[in-house]
Amino acid sequence: MSNKKIKFCHNWNLKLICKNWSTIRLKDEVKFQLNHAYDIEINDEIFGECVCVYIKHFKFSDISEPLFRLDMGLNQTDGRKMLKHLYADKNIDIENSIFSYMLFEWRPQYLDIKQINIEPGIQQILKAS
Repeated sequence: MSNKKIKFCHNWNLKLICKNWSTIRLKDEVKFQLNHAYDIEINDEIFGECVCVYIKHFKFSDISEPLFRLDMGLNQTDGRKMLKHLYADKNIDIENSIFSYMLFEWRPQYLDIKQINIEPGIQQILKAS
């Protein structure tokens, strides 16, 4: 793998075991782009490869409770505190910064065995509709 890396120190809300998952990051249009592949690194180990399928930008104060809960498993107040902590060393005015809420999808070879077994049933239902 030789893609750009997205680093995690923690598997927030156990999201990385899902086929599709999100992350909230400081806006970086050079690094984060739709349809680009990324290597996911957790504690200095490559976990797998994914593709960015959605990006929406928000002012720090506009990141909603549902986004924090889905992404980090934290309420809005604690989610804001955590982002302030995570970006404390960046020397930025976080209250006026723009963040990106992004959705990613794992490449098929990195899907959990349960997803591989469940997915065919889901696809069968969708095709029949």
